[in-house]
Amino acid sequence: MECKDVVELVLEIITAVGIIVAVLSLFINIRASYFSTIQKCTGEYRVIIRKIQRYGKAKIGENEEKIIKNDLLGLFNEQLYYIKFGYIPREMKLEWMETMHNSLLNKDEKINNFNKDDFQKFTRVEEYLKFINNTTEQDVKKNIEEIYIRHYKTSILMQIFKR
Repeated sequence: MECKDVVELVLEIITAVGIIVAVLSLFINIRASYFSTIQKCTGEYRVIIRKIQRYGKAKIGENEEKIIKNDLLGLFNEQLYYIKFGYIPREMKLEWMETMHNSLLNKDEKINNFNKDDFQKFTRVEEYLKFINNTTEQDVKKNIEEIYIRHYKTSILMQIFKR
């Protein structure tokens, strides 16, 4: 074996190891991104829920109630964005969507009733609400992610073909 062959072999090994390290780093970064996204949204949700619990059944001002609703809908809108583009793992998608489902349909007693005007600034939430209103509760619980992702892809395709 010549010196040239040995150098080429060493370079190929170094390249292979470099590729393996790069792939491992990519997976670690993806998991870190999942974690930071989940942590941010969970922290935000806790703050909003604490506000709701603090007021409880006490009469709060209309302005404060609107702020809490907007905070919650803004968070849901952001979570739907992360769900749509795959920024979080499947298990978290399902948990977030179930929470949204219960909150938007007022199944969660802690959250005040929403009305149609509340959704004007939150298009993803409005679209999701239309979706869950047109889906049976049993279907939602069984296949919430698959149904919604399919619906989202269909609506995106329809928007593309409208152009």
